[in-house]
Amino acid sequence: MADQQNEGFVRQRRNLMIVSLVLLFSEATELKVEKISAFGTELLVGQSQAVTTALWVAAVYWLVRFYQYSRVTHEGSLRNTIQIYVVKYEVIWPVIQRRLLQNEPSLIEPFDDIKDIPTLECTVFGSIEYRRNYVEAEVSVSRAVRNRRESVTQDVASRKVRVDGADLFWLRVRAWINLILHTTLFTELVFPYIVFSLPILYAGYKAIRQLT
Repeated sequence: MADQQNEGFVRQRRNLMIVSLVLLFSEATELKVEKISAFGTELLVGQSQAVTTALWVAAVYWLVRFYQYSRVTHEGSLRNTIQIYVVKYEVIWPVIQRRLLQNEPSLIEPFDDIKDIPTLECTVFGSIEYRRNYVEAEVSVSRAVRNRRESVTQDVASRKVRVDGADLFWLRVRAWINLILHTTLFTELVFPYIVFSLPILYAGYKAIRQLT
């Protein structure tokens, strides 16, 4: 059953992209078809625009079919991939560290008799909660100074840090870049919609030119 659904998804994606490109070609070249050969018989087309209209109907049909199949075969794939990337330790820790220092500048105050400024180190990367408008993580950190002469570490009580606003926005931008460059999800799920939008944009451009 899953194999049939995957085959259906691939078929609908292919059909949507082909008909969208043909429709774009039809709109761009103002294609006019007067005759159609079917089963060895030539059919006269009374309205040359009828072919383009039929292409629009087919494109919308395959758009709906592609959406239906993608919902079944890739439900939540984009959202989950973005979320997994955002909450990866190496991705979100620098942001959490910056937020900690903004809220508590005292965390990098020097130790007694040590001039070097401490650095923050994550000792435990605990529970993390991902929501639409924020990410909240619980972390345990330590203040550490390490140089050739001495090494001092001081544990700090765990903190809950909320990441939102511009920080979360740029994390999601990075996640999208990663998704586009390093996964197949963009070409499988997003790119067909972009191709479908091209004839729509071109038709809108032509309509605006005719009005001006």
